[in-house]
Amino acid sequence: MLDGEIVALDGEGRSDFERLQSRMGLAGSPAKAARMAMKIPAHLMLFDIVFLDAHDLTRSPYAERRTMAGAAWPTPAALVGHGQQALEMTRTGGLEGLLAKCLTPLYEPGPLTSSCTVGGETSRLSAGLGVHLCRVDVRSAVC
Repeated sequence: MLDGEIVALDGEGRSDFERLQSRMGLAGSPAKAARMAMKIPAHLMLFDIVFLDAHDLTRSPYAERRTMAGAAWPTPAALVGHGQQALEMTRTGGLEGLLAKCLTPLYEPGPLTSSCTVGGETSRLSAGLGVHLCRVDVRSAVC
């Protein structure tokens, strides 16, 4: 079982939510869905892995699960220990946002699963920078 995000990339290889939106809601039109898949391919950005070869990995720390995920599937680059630098790279690179996770938490099922998960959105499509925190729980993890 994989944990990630489906993205559509722009001409420079950056995630572009507007492009992805043009692929949504086409289940009732297989021909149009096939045309859009050719025009705007979707990609899986894998962040985590929960089960691998019938092994439950939910009791393994995130850093270990991410290493296993990277061995099984291409994963986006990780920048460890430099949150401010990652945010600045996100801004200057024109990226839509970032996902930051602590390395020690175990997997928690449900939406926004990992303790100490921070999601940042740069609001690339609008003026300014808005960072939206999704969930932070540092009581059970060292960040």
